[in-house]
Amino acid sequence: MMKKATAVLDFGTSKVLVLLAEESAYQKVTITSAGMAQYDGFMNGEWNAPSDVSDAIASAVEAAEKKVGTHIKEVYVGVPGEFVRVYVIESSVALQGADPKVTSADVEKLQRQATEMLDRPTGVIIHRSPAWFKVDGGQKTLEPVDQKGSMLEGMIGFVLADQFFINDVTERLKELGIEVRGFFSTSVGEAMQMIPFEERDHTAILVDVGYLSTEVMAVEGDALIWQKVLPVGGAHITLDLTYGLEKPFDMCEKIKRGYTFNAPKNTQIEVQGENGQMESFSGEQVSMIIDARVDEMLEMIDDAVKKSGIRLGNWSNVYFTGGGLMPMGGARVYAAGKLARNVREAAVKTVKLTVQGTVGDYRVLSLSAFAQAESESISQNVARGKRMGFRQGKFPFPYGQILGYRKGLDGKPEVIPEEAEVIRMIFNSYLQGASLLTIKKKLEAGGVLTARGNKKWSSESVQRILQNEKYCGDVLLQKTFIEDVLTGVSKKNTGQLPQYYIENNHEGIVTKQMFREVQAEIARRNSKSAANQRKRHQGRYNSKYALSERLVCGDCGSPYKRVTWNIHGRKQIVWRCVNRLEYGTKFCSHSPSIPEEELHQAILKAVQNLAANFTDEVAAQLDGILRQMKAGENLKAQLQKQLEKAQQEFDRLLEMSLELDESTPFLDDKLRKLSGKIKILKANIAESTDGKGEDEEATKQLTAQDLLIKEYDDILTARIIEKVIVHSRQEIEIYFIGGYTQKIDLI
Repeated sequence: MMKKATAVLDFGTSKVLVLLAEESAYQKVTITSAGMAQYDGFMNGEWNAPSDVSDAIASAVEAAEKKVGTHIKEVYVGVPGEFVRVYVIESSVALQGADPKVTSADVEKLQRQATEMLDRPTGVIIHRSPAWFKVDGGQKTLEPVDQKGSMLEGMIGFVLADQFFINDVTERLKELGIEVRGFFSTSVGEAMQMIPFEERDHTAILVDVGYLSTEVMAVEGDALIWQKVLPVGGAHITLDLTYGLEKPFDMCEKIKRGYTFNAPKNTQIEVQGENGQMESFSGEQVSMIIDARVDEMLEMIDDAVKKSGIRLGNWSNVYFTGGGLMPMGGARVYAAGKLARNVREAAVKTVKLTVQGTVGDYRVLSLSAFAQAESESISQNVARGKRMGFRQGKFPFPYGQILGYRKGLDGKPEVIPEEAEVIRMIFNSYLQGASLLTIKKKLEAGGVLTARGNKKWSSESVQRILQNEKYCGDVLLQKTFIEDVLTGVSKKNTGQLPQYYIENNHEGIVTKQMFREVQAEIARRNSKSAANQRKRHQGRYNSKYALSERLVCGDCGSPYKRVTWNIHGRKQIVWRCVNRLEYGTKFCSHSPSIPEEELHQAILKAVQNLAANFTDEVAAQLDGILRQMKAGENLKAQLQKQLEKAQQEFDRLLEMSLELDESTPFLDDKLRKLSGKIKILKANIAESTDGKGEDEEATKQLTAQDLLIKEYDDILTARIIEKVIVHSRQEIEIYFIGGYTQKIDLI
């Protein structure tokens, strides 16, 4: 039999998963490929970070495609419990004929009738399944065809997906060239897989304890008849341990997974700490923390079921799945005692549907359950739990890795005065023009030790201090992430995952204004350094990327950087704000990412507009400016010498000031005046020509013919454009060196 490929896209609370499978004879489904990408998930029926969803889908699809060497053109999309609503309708139809009996047409008529009776809110029906049928009030069954009687009754379950989710995901996939073949409920997939068919002849409960939430479902027959998502999961247990034991999240996750309910209270729980050594914890203390949270979780589950109105018999089982609770020893027995019901652990089994189900249903629901099971790996859970703690502003402060702070008596960061002075010196020196190398040498000469107690400093360690927002009292979380859980390789977070910025978390050592000024100065120097590197190798007007020196953010004023994205197997070059790349949305909240091709086309249009209005006056002015560039180089050199002298004097006075135990008005006044002088000199240098006359190309006569281009020209851009400001995703403003400006719409 020809194998048939099926692709399923599943949205978890922290990752997007794509599964590819092949179906052969006997309804055997084999997973052939899987792709996964992390993202910030959803909450309360909305994406936590809408801008990241498409990138996550593209990355997961690409990973799945790469393993099998094919392109995914269509997918089934799983709708998470957060985006579905469940309804049940009871209906009946009279059986016709002299000797009436149930036909398949009667069954279909009843289901259509139930659909018409549904007071449908906003949403799309993605499942319509029977919970039961009865003929003349007899026994419940899922296969009433051929039974004799006068009346067919039935209860039909409906699962509706939010219109928002349907439209949003369809549009995102369309942009990636992927068609949605159908939507299905992941809750239904789980229920059909994990609750045995024979148990569904009466109402059964399935509880999926995830890491960030818990989904409670009631199942009967082939229908999901009730569902509720509770805002509590396994991560809350781990976080309670983190705060109660004052230990890192990773360690507390190990403690939780090694915990056994109702174990003797005098036992000791041992886990490996951060330093590789074993640490011991009181079983009584751990039990008190874990049991309190689990009791609360089970009470919420029990209360939700009781308020649902569903009828449960004494025989009804409660099935538990998910990685949030069951991995702990004795969890099933503990839950059974608290719920006063028989509790079983659900496992993925071969799905069995009635005649209402199709082979396609089987394949999709099977993959759905596999997707759910895949989403519960320990390493993923740890990451998810950390992010939940981040959202709440809770995290371990890295005291051993940061100079200037220690843990105070109240458990919060406390400033170490003598180390704080070192930090202020580093920030002040950099703002006054000192290089990283100069500051490094100054620290070593003064015998200052690093946070780890080393005598030797590096330029990189100095820069890390300058870029650490903790020194202004704030905290930026999730700067890095583990890209591959198998290798454990850490990667800088440049937008793959959300970052969480906590303001005024603790006492700052430097002011927020000083910190912002330092970040701007770092960005300026980095941009300048890159430009100088290209200049040495290629010449000023042969720069590979002219926009690196000219494209700036209209929101924060920082330069833009050229970045390569890989979306759906296709590389795309975009330009992104340096501040946004390095620090997230805190220092630049509205800067858009701009595709390079759109920038080039907009600049081409602006140059063509200039050519159409190129008069002799314009030519003369542009030519005069170009020729002044060489002359300006002498002035720049003089200003540079004055700046170096002022900086040296500032450093000398600053060192003298730091050696004194108390403030000296005379020195303070001199430092303030020198600081002002340095700022003025820097501004004058920035306004100078920056050596634009180095190349013969720069000073040759500019003619209208030079502007008659049909495609973007990087050399011409470098020659005649002074600055390009990104105002929005739709508009840029181009400043030509003659003082002419144009606002251009992006494609």
